[in-house]
Amino acid sequence: MNKSIHQAVLFCWLVLVSMFFLKLWYTILWVILFAIVMTFTQRKRSYCANVCPIGYIQDRMHKPRETGYKKVNPPSLLRKVIFLLFWSYLIVSIALFYNRTDLLWANMLQLMLFSLLTALLLQHFYRKRFWCSFVCPVGTVLKGIVKFRYRQT
Repeated sequence: MNKSIHQAVLFCWLVLVSMFFLKLWYTILWVILFAIVMTFTQRKRSYCANVCPIGYIQDRMHKPRETGYKKVNPPSLLRKVIFLLFWSYLIVSIALFYNRTDLLWANMLQLMLFSLLTALLLQHFYRKRFWCSFVCPVGTVLKGIVKFRYRQT
């Protein structure tokens, strides 16, 4: 296995251990913070390419088609709606259930599973890593960081 696969596998296991065994509801926040720091320091979306658990699972589940994929770029409205829903759900869940760690943990897990299932469905109907390229709310933030960093240099 190459280095990026080792990083992704290790990161997936760390996320799973912290979610299930340590029961840290804020694991998703640590994942997002890690992605932001990694992107800011490396000036590219290497988190998305090499470490993201959803991207890694999509790569493993990908089966090339003989007929090819539909060449579709989603409307920017779709990206904006998913971006707003994702971040709103995350913020509202934290605000409402901060003192109820069991409910907050369940909401964070639900958000991650919904993102993963959506990513796999989009990949099946469109192309490999469609979610990562066009829809992912975390990836959208990371793209903004990359653009900001390149304007600074």
